[in-house]
Amino acid sequence: YADCFAILGDVFDTDKPSPQILAETARLLRPTGPNAAFEVTALLGNHDMRSDSKGDHALGPLSRAGVKVIDEIFFDDDNGVLWVPFAGKGTKDILEVAIDQHRPRVVFGHFGIADDKTAPWLLEADDAVPVRFIADLMKRFGTDFVAAGNWHTRQKWQIDDKVILQVGALCPADHGDKPPFG
Repeated sequence: YADCFAILGDVFDTDKPSPQILAETARLLRPTGPNAAFEVTALLGNHDMRSDSKGDHALGPLSRAGVKVIDEIFFDDDNGVLWVPFAGKGTKDILEVAIDQHRPRVVFGHFGIADDKTAPWLLEADDAVPVRFIADLMKRFGTDFVAAGNWHTRQKWQIDDKVILQVGALCPADHGDKPPFG
């Protein structure tokens, strides 16, 4: 049984989804009944954004449907979870400062995790964070689990007793992705 259903960014592949898509997404993500067993949380991704201005994104209407929308760094002190939305340039530094400040048990973010098999063009992305850097932060600050959205390939790393997960895309997005199911 889960307390939270986390969407790690890019709910939409556009900052202006059609009203029909937005309404159906809100309906599907709405926690059911007054005593819903879990909270739905959606993290801001780069495809959901119109600009860097606060609130200028496609996720706003989902909050009216009961979805918790995270569009700035947020630490859930009750559960030890740090939420890091898409930041772009400086993601690595932002991540280090936030983890140092909050000492989270879990980090959910929207950035890319790079290793020695990462395509060269992705290594240059503003939000590329080396997996070794993440593992070092986890060890230094006592974080047990990091999961990130954004990059489209699913990948899991186990480094010592730490788990790092790039969740990947749920559907193809014109990047040669293959659907994860089927």
